[in-house]
Amino acid sequence: YILNRLLLPSSASKSVSEDLKTIIQFVAVVFLLSPVLKTLTDSISTDTIYCMTVLMLLASLLFHDYGTDAALVSDTVSLNASVFASVCLASRLSTVTHTFAMVVLAMQVFALWPVLQRNIKIYKPDTQVFLTWFLCVLSVGVMSMVSSIAAVAIVCTHLCITFLFPYILIQLQQFKNNIHGPWDEATVSPTA
Repeated sequence: YILNRLLLPSSASKSVSEDLKTIIQFVAVVFLLSPVLKTLTDSISTDTIYCMTVLMLLASLLFHDYGTDAALVSDTVSLNASVFASVCLASRLSTVTHTFAMVVLAMQVFALWPVLQRNIKIYKPDTQVFLTWFLCVLSVGVMSMVSSIAAVAIVCTHLCITFLFPYILIQLQQFKNNIHGPWDEATVSPTA
């Protein structure tokens, strides 16, 4: 919130006091609903919860707005899928406090972060590369505290997606075949 407010101080339509009131209301509602969220999926098996979570996170990835104009893009569907997945995971945590923290963190990551990232991309485009590298280093650093094998996997994934796959795509362009046939658009040839 603070970064977004610093980035867009003049275009903010609401005052800080209204924003704080909204934040307090949201946190209070989530805190009051945390006991319900914790017991929400008691009758559903853990395997089913994990399967639903994976499917919903994949749906969130599929429908997320990556900056293209496509019919498949829907911020609402993406947000709902990711929050549903987070609530499913939060319902399996051991305490109500953990459930509350997970839901609040999920809202920060899935609802607030894309808005901030979009505003940074629009108003401070020169910081986009730095932000990407910072997040990559941060994700590897945090994962190395949990598991060194997972941290190495993240490094390999970042390197493959950033460098190896584009290199392979460029190298394969020489083998590209253009097949012409009756399905091509008609072209008008100049007559003599």
